[in-house]
Amino acid sequence: MKIIFFSEGLEHTRFLTPIINKLLELNNFEIDYYSLDKYEKSKVTKKINFVFVEKKNLLKVLRNATADYFFTTTPGIDSFYFPKSKKVGKYVYTFHSLLSPNEIYIKNSFKNFDIIMAPNDLIASQLVPIVSQKTKIITTGYPLFANLKKDAIKQKTALIAPSWGKNNIFS
Repeated sequence: MKIIFFSEGLEHTRFLTPIINKLLELNNFEIDYYSLDKYEKSKVTKKINFVFVEKKNLLKVLRNATADYFFTTTPGIDSFYFPKSKKVGKYVYTFHSLLSPNEIYIKNSFKNFDIIMAPNDLIASQLVPIVSQKTKIITTGYPLFANLKKDAIKQKTALIAPSWGKNNIFS
């Protein structure tokens, strides 16, 4: 089985790597990792084929991709800037943020995916009215929370605010 992972760059590696690692545990899939960032190669396991895609070639590469599954954190598949290939079986979206899909993303951002991996039940429920009836929504959890240890958390509530503090997303 052939699988392609598409990444816009280093900031997306951490969301795709857990999926790749799980697939590598399960079977010997043929996996290509397409990235717009050549520096991402050092962050991706050597067990898969890394393909640097220059932005000027992106549309051609996407239109000609051949795979059974195509994973991405990029919304808007089958739009002008992210065309589908007739040689890809299923397009799979996985979230790189915990933002509401019906309030933050542009219209039809998720409509043309075959499978969406939702990070929680709330986002999964918000997806239902904005995707195709054929789209399969699977609640998978959020990769950045996978390694949190219950005993390391002292308080009963947590504030997730990536725009706050010294090392915020705007720094």
